[in-house]
Amino acid sequence: VSFIILFMGIELAIQSVEKIRSPENVQFSLVGAIIIAVSILGKLWLAFFNKSLGKKISSPAMTAVVADSISDIAATSITLIALILSNFFPNLHIDGWLGIVVACFVLKAGLEIFRDTLSTLIGKSPSKEFVESLEKKILSYDHVSGIHDLIVHSYGPGRDFATVHVEMPSDLNVMVGHNIIDDIENDVKKEMGIDLTIHYDPIEVNNERVTELKEITENVVRKVNPELSIHDFRIVDGPMHTNLIFDVVIPYGFKESPKEIISEISSQISEINSSYFTVIKAEHSFV
Repeated sequence: VSFIILFMGIELAIQSVEKIRSPENVQFSLVGAIIIAVSILGKLWLAFFNKSLGKKISSPAMTAVVADSISDIAATSITLIALILSNFFPNLHIDGWLGIVVACFVLKAGLEIFRDTLSTLIGKSPSKEFVESLEKKILSYDHVSGIHDLIVHSYGPGRDFATVHVEMPSDLNVMVGHNIIDDIENDVKKEMGIDLTIHYDPIEVNNERVTELKEITENVVRKVNPELSIHDFRIVDGPMHTNLIFDVVIPYGFKESPKEIISEISSQISEINSSYFTVIKAEHSFV
């Protein structure tokens, strides 16, 4: 559809340039004007109908059809305006210039549809609302204490795929954890239409020392920047120092480099206790 719209825009631009270079007087016809006006109304009704239908079934194809209809309406409206003006200003050759304006509008619409269609084909980023609703759904289950590394691929309506790491207690019975993960995957597919694959990350929740050091680390990370977050936190105690090992998630578009962020976090943790050494892996959020 996008190529049809682009072709219409190019064709309209060529015809408009020819009219500007070789202007012709337009002969006004009341019957012709009425027929054009009625056709515009019909096309408007069809555009609104397709728009409503497209929203109902979440169809990008219908959205493209609406854009095609609007482009057609714009081109037809220019013809009507030129026809009416010719009745009052016989020597005013404005139809070519108006055609150029409409051609630009049509070409813009065609390029936008092409971009949206291409994004769907190669996998587009999910909306913030989509991600939040999926996260809320997963976190609503028993024993799920957190999630990270959520990746979503959308290839159009009904073609959403996602993977996520789910944090659950390390001392949880394996069969219980497996059943919870199965329930999440099945419920998400049934209720949200998403094919979800879950990776189970066991975390220590009953180790007071790990919990304490994790809270200290999270406070430091939030102090560096509230948009940062951590996951996969664990510790390795040694005779002289304690290694704090974790991943820090950096949103896209961050001004500071990963190296600068890691350095700042390590420095602040070291100030709290010089025996705390950090082993940090920086990664960008996937959604």
